[in-house]
Amino acid sequence: IDWLGLASMALFLGCLQFILDEGPRNDWLTDHAILIAFIIGVVSAVIFFYRCFTNPNPIINLRIFYNRNFSISSVMTFVLGIALYGMVYIVPVFLGQVRGMNSSQIGHIMLVMGATMFFFAPIAGSVMAKFDARKVIFIGLSI
Repeated sequence: IDWLGLASMALFLGCLQFILDEGPRNDWLTDHAILIAFIIGVVSAVIFFYRCFTNPNPIINLRIFYNRNFSISSVMTFVLGIALYGMVYIVPVFLGQVRGMNSSQIGHIMLVMGATMFFFAPIAGSVMAKFDARKVIFIGLSI
């Protein structure tokens, strides 16, 4: 096990979590604790990524991102995650706070969106089986 890689990853992610948690409350980098966590996080991130790309047995093998298909599918999954997050969380908040809708109205809108996905998921599966997946994904993201 790459202990230095593991320790630097834990330190990097811990500092990142602390900064994102406490930053809005303590005016970000003007607070000394957050500034120190930022510096430690940057140094540990550099060590972590250096170990990931130079160690023959890294704690996380980031060299897999050299594979074009894997990288593209990872980006597509990230975009899909952002879209689903937007639909499930941000849309109801927008409808309630900006549009002034009550919970029942928001529920009806979310029901329509969920039902649409429920009915089109099997169709999307059969389309993916008949056509090249890359073309179908490209068309779907273009819409």
